Amino acid sequence: MKWIAVAIILTFTLIVSSGCGQENKANSSKELTISAAASLKDSMMEIAKAYKSQHPDSQLDFNFGGSGTLRQQIAQGAPVDLFLAASESDVNALVANKKIISDTATPFLGNVLVLIAPKQSDTKDLKSLIQEKKRLAIATPKAAPAGDYAKEALTHLNLWKDAQENLVYGKDVRHVLTLVEEKSVEGGIVYNSDALVSNKVKVVEKVNPTAYSSIIYDAGVVSGSKQKTAAKAFLNYLQGTKAQQIFKKYGFASPKK
Repeated sequence: MKWIAVAIILTFTLIVSSGCGQENKANSSKELTISAAASLKDSMMEIAKAYKSQHPDSQLDFNFGGSGTLRQQIAQGAPVDLFLAASESDVNALVANKKIISDTATPFLGNVLVLIAPKQSDTKDLKSLIQEKKRLAIATPKAAPAGDYAKEALTHLNLWKDAQENLVYGKDVRHVLTLVEEKSVEGGIVYNSDALVSNKVKVVEKVNPTAYSSIIYDAGVVSGSKQKTAAKAFLNYLQGTKAQQIFKKYGFASPKK
């Protein structure tokens, strides 16, 4: 009986130890959920691969979409660790609501707007495209910063009123790219970084940079994150030399006020 009791105790100890080991393993894993602007998709896939080669215990799960839509999800309590937005306003709104840790909010990228058209298009410029009443796609304002910037530019250039009749709205900037690739529209306003990832479109012209606010990509660690340290570490990595080189390859620029 004594040996049976000892065996039971040892067995129980092994089970508890095994359970604790699994719990510690789970706690030590660095699984991050990152909500990121749609325009970051291609560059982030390459950066994630580079980061994982240096941090093999990390796992990066991405949710790409319009920054405005992602902001609303985080505000409603979506389980996110890090927010990478294509605007400062979306991050600032979450800081104000205490959904983003204020001292982690930081600019990490810049970009510019361009007019794109299907590869074989004869579109000359933005003004003529609108005057000829051709279809122009932009991201939906408020849902995606690219749409806000595009609307601001068209308004400043006195083209907004004439453009509205033939405007087509994409859910985000990548949807706009797809619409142009599929020739569903004659032109689209996207970020320079989006234009560079497709061989089905061409850049017709850069949108006058004085016609819209500086495009600043902002980031911040979500207050409710259970992986704050790991999230901060990845955010720091995004601002480092290796990640910035990758971003530059994809058409992004350094953030400039």
